[in-house]
Amino acid sequence: MLAPAPAIAQRLGTILEVFGSASLVGGVTSVAAPSGSHAALHGGARGDAGIQIGHLGLGLGGRIWQMVPTQEYGGTGFDYFLVGEWREEPSSRTTIRGAFGGGWDDFDSGRGPERPNSGAQGIMWSVGIGHQVIAPRDTRLLLTADLIVPPPPSGGLGRKRPVLEVGVGKRYVGFHPIGPTR
Repeated sequence: MLAPAPAIAQRLGTILEVFGSASLVGGVTSVAAPSGSHAALHGGARGDAGIQIGHLGLGLGGRIWQMVPTQEYGGTGFDYFLVGEWREEPSSRTTIRGAFGGGWDDFDSGRGPERPNSGAQGIMWSVGIGHQVIAPRDTRLLLTADLIVPPPPSGGLGRKRPVLEVGVGKRYVGFHPIGPTR
């Protein structure tokens, strides 16, 4: 005899976790400029939200960044993405993270002489690791390290691949038990 569809779809004891995070991020990126390749610092913000059941979490996110301008270059950008998280154990505080989406970058002359802007747009992806730390007052902090592959530059100025980025932020978590329908 077949069980009713709602009973099949919901397993007793399963917990649905709703998560979200807001982080400040920063890192080092390799920049292609007219004078050659340079290492540039950047900073920004990243946010994501989603659901996790058991080992796997899926959600949506976005990231905005700005490069520290020099006499030769500067830049800003925005990425939007689907995010996935994997935990070895559902109660683990460490996750393997991945993201896939799109983005666009805008590069300018920084603090140097004015010249036309260049940019890039297209597919971006990343892989990384996240770890939750419980701070005083039961605040969940999220520490992250990601390797980001941005869209390739379309002109002579732009970010080269990959970009190393670290972050620290607040993690929001809510739990909801999934039980049988009555």
